Amino acid sequence: MSAPQPTQDDPRGYSILMPSGWSRYRVDADGKAAFQAKAVARMKAIGRPDLDVQMRLLISEQWKQLERTKAFAVYLPDQETNEWRPPISIAARKVAGSVGTDFETEVRNRFGVVPEKVSTPLSEILRWRSSHSGSGELAEVRTVTLGYAFPAPVPQARLGLVFIAVLPHPDDVEPDVIEGSVELVDTIMETFRWR
Repeated sequence: MSAPQPTQDDPRGYSILMPSGWSRYRVDADGKAAFQAKAVARMKAIGRPDLDVQMRLLISEQWKQLERTKAFAVYLPDQETNEWRPPISIAARKVAGSVGTDFETEVRNRFGVVPEKVSTPLSEILRWRSSHSGSGELAEVRTVTLGYAFPAPVPQARLGLVFIAVLPHPDDVEPDVIEGSVELVDTIMETFRWR
């Protein structure tokens, strides 16, 4: 007996390699609780339990945003290491085009972008980049957003995965630091494989 063939409506599994010190969290109550517990423990370990409430509020807001965008997972550099790491988050979400709409068109319409096509030895990636400045209390913070879209490996795909990486940084940071962070995320995304 042969295994059933997946259809475009079946989500596909995938693998992606993250640097050491990164963790994957589901975007649900359990994932939020796990990340929150780790963050609060870190604040206590560095002698700043006073930041507990602020940390919980920030995490709660981040999770609400992830839920609004229908992300199913988020990858964060949240473990102690001896090396400096930029504060990057990478959210993953499924995207399906409506009947008659292919994946690339759906990505263009849904995200309001014109992605470039990046060819890798295994596949083609749709990639885009934008940046914006914060406002109010966050006026000195800029954010680089990188998008990566992977169509399902089927003919005329209308289903796929999109990863959105957010790289916040101070307005006065050296451009090399930003570009190094972008290169790190590009390298992570090149490890993506459908199963």
